[in-house]
Amino acid sequence: MGMVYLKIAQLKGVGPKKEKILKEMDLHYIDDLLYFFPRKYIDKTKIADLKFHKSGNDGVVSGTIIDIKVKKNYGKKDIMTIKVESQGFIGEILFFNAHYLKNKIKFQKEYFFYGKIEIKGKLFKMIHPEIEESEKKDFLIIEPVYSLPMGLGQKNIRDFIKQSLVFRIYENLPEYFINKNKLCSREHALNNIHFPESRINFKEAKYRLIYEEFFKFIFGNQLIKEENFHQEGIVLKEYKEKTAEFIAKLPFKLTNDQTMVLGEIFKDLNADRPMRRLLQGDVGSGKTVVAIIASYITYLNGFQTAVMVPTEILAMQHYNNFKKLLPENLKIKILTSSVQNKNEINQEISDGEVDIVIGTHALIQESVKFNKLGLIVTDEQHRFGVNQRKSLMNKNEKANYLMMSATPIPRTMSLVMYSDIYVSTIEELPTGRKPIKTEIVRSGQLKNLYAKIKAKLENDEQGYIVYPLIEDSENFEDVKSIKVGYEEIKGVFKDYKLAIVHGQMKFEEREKILLGFKNRDYDILISTTVIEVGIDVSNASFILIHNAERFGLSQLHQLRGRVGRGNLESHCFLISNSNHERLQALVKSNDGFFIAKKDLEIRGPGEVLGIKQHGTNHFLIADMFKHLGIMELAVKDVLELFEKRDEFTKYIEKYAKEILV
Repeated sequence: MGMVYLKIAQLKGVGPKKEKILKEMDLHYIDDLLYFFPRKYIDKTKIADLKFHKSGNDGVVSGTIIDIKVKKNYGKKDIMTIKVESQGFIGEILFFNAHYLKNKIKFQKEYFFYGKIEIKGKLFKMIHPEIEESEKKDFLIIEPVYSLPMGLGQKNIRDFIKQSLVFRIYENLPEYFINKNKLCSREHALNNIHFPESRINFKEAKYRLIYEEFFKFIFGNQLIKEENFHQEGIVLKEYKEKTAEFIAKLPFKLTNDQTMVLGEIFKDLNADRPMRRLLQGDVGSGKTVVAIIASYITYLNGFQTAVMVPTEILAMQHYNNFKKLLPENLKIKILTSSVQNKNEINQEISDGEVDIVIGTHALIQESVKFNKLGLIVTDEQHRFGVNQRKSLMNKNEKANYLMMSATPIPRTMSLVMYSDIYVSTIEELPTGRKPIKTEIVRSGQLKNLYAKIKAKLENDEQGYIVYPLIEDSENFEDVKSIKVGYEEIKGVFKDYKLAIVHGQMKFEEREKILLGFKNRDYDILISTTVIEVGIDVSNASFILIHNAERFGLSQLHQLRGRVGRGNLESHCFLISNSNHERLQALVKSNDGFFIAKKDLEIRGPGEVLGIKQHGTNHFLIADMFKHLGIMELAVKDVLELFEKRDEFTKYIEKYAKEILV
């Protein structure tokens, strides 16, 4: 938005070596430099009061040189000792191998020194501080410090940025919103974020740039949403009677939230533009049923559905659910890397003989060609890279697209994170679900815990024991692996039937064990995180998670969701000897929205939502938690901009070209 497209190579002092380093930092243009913000600032605006200055802290001393001595250390660095008088204190200032100072400093002249000040009585000491003549008042500034690689110094980058700030900096926000929110200009903001003239100027600059980042991001996503809105789509009829009849035959009653969300999806499917909708809801809220009903409507209209999931286990789980709930005449196939007859299935998909195909990333292979693809569903969508999702959408750009996520995020945040799509939320859980009781257990308390587990097993209940690693690792000495843990568990629960499952096993072997567990052939399933999604066993009432501190809160909540899927009282035991403050969120709440919010605060959206490669966590200065108020303001303003589009036509047209390149 209003970018300066002059190349950095045009700046004075940027030779081939420096240009190469800057390019490796992804800095190519003047504008890139202007938005390469400091990581911290050094406040050199005030002279330290030595009477009250805390020894060991950095500060500026203004002092007069009263003695200079140079000690020759043959074969080593020469040591220059400067004696300084300041505020009634005598200072000893040491420089190592500082030949450049010999002709620069003079007796009885006053200088500024900046660095760590060690004070003892009326004496102070500084080692290799910054030094400048006291006449040069531009030394007393708030100085930016940047994160830099080897080969590029602070002086270099400051000089390049100072040169860049000389170029004309155009405004990139509508004047209406600048005035409305009393924002400083872009030029003022960029000058004062790099070289603050005062603390007030710095605050103004930071506020403006945070708002600008949120505004630009939401504005860009709104443009994408509008572009999607004007795309030609596949119009699907609802077939109200047949759909109602199908819903009535389901072995359970839909919740109010499911019914509401289906209404939003029906409306999208019936529109002449492709559906682009995210369905978010907690673990066990019934998102899959919604996808099944949407797939059934797609089938009634003569189109195919593709359902992409991140793991083979989840693919099989969905396959079984779709087969169980949909009429027998629908042809449903599963396509994963382990499937033997891929060529045969690919041919059936291409010929239009398959109505619904459920698979992993195998679906995006070039060999998979659809006959009439009408609906794309991605479950656990944040686990796929943006390019993987695009590859599936490219199978038919007109197809409707439903994304599903069990990591729900707060509404305000979703307006930013997903401002390019429409969001539906299921908050209500199906009736009969009991809250899962969660406890934190230290490893020293395992004996008592195992006694509780045995009582559950005696009641014919089942459960899981989860480990973070398959094998022991030198890098994680304090972490117990599944292979070591299995031997321990075998000794404790020798009277019960145990099974082990992990990611290194063949898919068919894993499936056989999981099916056996579902059929009650085993009492305890010892596992890694392969059971995080796609396992639905109503008789499972307990889960133990070793080294719980190693997992994100959302992942722990997902694992916890493997139990409590029937009407049994269920328990989740988080085994950890670490600081438990973070894990308390799981003890306090079963609410996925609350858990996800806490996880986002701790780890950030890139980790939790898998959007590192999506660009949505690329904010350079803005933070969705620290700057919630500014974010809400930007959301409100962008929505107003598009509501009053006639007033802002020129602005929208100008920056649409820049953003949608």
